[in-house]
Amino acid sequence: MPLDTQKIEKIIHDRIIIAPEETKGNFPDVLKKEQPLWIAYDAESYLLLAFVTNEDLARVRELRSRSLAPFPGLISPDETTGAAVKVSNSRNLILKANTVINAYSLSIGVDSTIILQDHTQRINTQEMGVYEYVINLAFIIARGSEINLANQYDYLDGLIVYAINAWGGN
Repeated sequence: MPLDTQKIEKIIHDRIIIAPEETKGNFPDVLKKEQPLWIAYDAESYLLLAFVTNEDLARVRELRSRSLAPFPGLISPDETTGAAVKVSNSRNLILKANTVINAYSLSIGVDSTIILQDHTQRINTQEMGVYEYVINLAFIIARGSEINLANQYDYLDGLIVYAINAWGGN
């Protein structure tokens, strides 16, 4: 099933774009634009929605043009590869203001929802050498037996609502 960008656009519109101004005041800076920039990446076992700057967008486009993952070192390729944080069967996990150097940040098991905010990743890759970037804000939905292709957008919507409440919104 291909990525449904229309569903993602609707969620962003309904939860972020038309949010009341008093709620938007609590949003991270990357969401305070009239039309926040975002990238959706659908991997084999997870969906990642990242809100980005123009520079981030250019960086990701360059990586994609080289057939490389948009966020090198962020998510380990399998559960047996080590990572700074291992997550499985967890909901609404918020990881904020972390830096991971020369390791994968996340090992994601099944049925998890994760919010990354102000996350710095620095990794040494074969293709590019030392590579560093910051994720201002990302939502990750890991599929399993409960979260699947059919309902992952409902979980994404719920995770964004959870984040808005955590930021002091209503």
